[in-house]
Order: sequence, then structure tokens, then C-alpha cells
Amino acid sequence: MSHNCLIVGSVAFDHVFIVQPTIREEIPLEGGKIKNLNMTFVVSSDTQIIYGGTGSNIAYSYTLLNPNKGFLFSAVGNDFIDSMGKQLISMGMTDKTVIFNMDTARSLQISDDIKEQIIIWQPNAFKHMGDIELQDTLSDAEIQSCDFAIFSPGTPKSTLRHMQNFTGVNNNAMIFFDPGQMVNHYDLATFEKCLNYSNVLILNNVELLKVKSAFGLVPSTIIEKYNVEYIIVTKGVDGSSIISKAEIKEIRAFGVKGDLNVTIETTGAGDSYRGGMLAALSKGHDLEYACKIGSLIAAHSVLYNGAQLHKLTWDEAKEQVQMLD
Repeated sequence: MSHNCLIVGSVAFDHVFIVQPTIREEIPLEGGKIKNLNMTFVVSSDTQIIYGGTGSNIAYSYTLLNPNKGFLFSAVGNDFIDSMGKQLISMGMTDKTVIFNMDTARSLQISDDIKEQIIIWQPNAFKHMGDIELQDTLSDAEIQSCDFAIFSPGTPKSTLRHMQNFTGVNNNAMIFFDPGQMVNHYDLATFEKCLNYSNVLILNNVELLKVKSAFGLVPSTIIEKYNVEYIIVTKGVDGSSIISKAEIKEIRAFGVKGDLNVTIETTGAGDSYRGGMLAALSKGHDLEYACKIGSLIAAHSVLYNGAQLHKLTWDEAKEQVQMLD
């Protein structure tokens, strides 16, 4: 039996400008230091517009593996529904976004041949994320139908608010707190409240270090002091860890081959991991197996220029995990 999942997070269009040579070679130095920073880049190819945003990336992988069992909640512009929204809906994602009369968020990225980037985040409609409630588009019955929910990076205010919206109706779901790159924007009080609404904290190894630096919190303290039962730490090519009070389970990274047998883009791989993991959980599998599925989906995601291009099916994922594990 398959269960429903609520995915809360950003939706964005990534505008990628590829430049040559490398960004660092264009930084003017005098005596080994930057004196006056004035840089001009020449784009080496056509601008790439890629479907992105943490929430929509998670929704893509989740729906690919478990269609018609997910809700996507976000603040989007009126350019969403006929493009990215159309794709997700056709795959089987239930669209619960709130549409504003403006553009959807943009991520403007200058990227070079060694995958170093300068990113400008233009929130547009997503700046209203803290002004909307889950109940603006989701009925209480729909919220109650969810056995899983993930709250991926929004603002601290919006994440806490939407967790409160959800738990006010549904106290039985497994809730994932995914603060992402917004960790540095939390104060301790808000971060603690989010932890107490959560069963699982999921973040990457760099973000875990930021949690320790900002709040003095380490995994053992988080599990002992707050409602959190598990901490999942993704570590790129080093795999991932599931930390609980009883043990630490290591999940290895899977190596898979695409047409070019090379990694094209790692941005969004963590989102793909989350989508795969949630799909497996929603299909009734345990957390360890779900994280293996997540690791596999992430490995396929990096073979494409964006996290919404891989096409792995559930049956293919199961077969590959069995073969590679």
C-alpha cells in the first residue's frame, strides 16, 4: 500500500550562464589580494533555463517513483503552471501551489568548466512563502491523508508556520525538517521549535557543521534534547549516514553510468536523494532501504544538467539497488 506525502519548498527556474575560462582566473589580484573587483564575463554558450527549486526537485523524483501520492505546496508565479507545473502534474503530482501575479523565483547562476559558481537568488513569488498557510490550498482531509511530510528550505518564519499548520491537523505523520542553506538564517529559538515538530532532521555534512557552529548542537544532543528520532546526513560521494540514539548506519554512494559516463551537474542531487527516499518510505519500506533508494536516485540525477531530467522508474530503482548493494 502506498501512502501520501506533502512536499513543502521552493520552486524556481535556474538560469545558468556558462563562462570561460574559470571564474577564479577572472578575479583581479594585486599582491595576492583583491583590490578593486570589477569583472565582466562572456557567456560561452546559450543561456540554459533549467527547472529547479528544492521543493519541485524533490517532487519530481518522488512523483517519478510514486505517482499520484504527493502534494507540492509552494508560492509560485503565473509562469509556473504552463511549464514546470504542467510537467509535474502530468507525472502525477497534485499541485497545491499558491499562484501570485508575478514571476516564479529565479536562480541566476554563473558557472564555469570546473563547476564553480556565483549564484544570485531572486525570490519573486517565493518571497510570499511566509504569508500563506497550508490551508490556503490543502483541505484538512488532504493534510490528514499524509503519512509523510518534508519541510525543505523556506524562510525560518515560513517553515515554522507551515509545520504548525500541518501538526495542527495531523499529529501522526513522519515529519522531515530540511533547513538546507537557510541554516544560517535561523535563530536558536526558531530552530529548536522546528526540531520539536520533527521526527527526522535531514541535511548535508556542511550544513551539520553550520548547526554546530551556530547553535552548539551535535547529533547526540539533538536526538537527546528534542523530538528528533533520526538525523540523516548526506555526504556526496561519501554516501550518507542515518544517526539514531541506538546506532549510526552508513549508506554508501552508488556509482552508476550514463551515456557520457561522467558527472554533469551535482546541484540538486540532495533533492533527488530526498525524493527517492520519501517515495520508498511512502511505498512502505524502512528508512535504511529508503536511503539506499535516495542514494541511487541522486547518483542518476548528477548525470544530467538538472535534477528534473532523469527517468528512473520504481522497478528499475529496486533492481539496481539489489544489484549494486
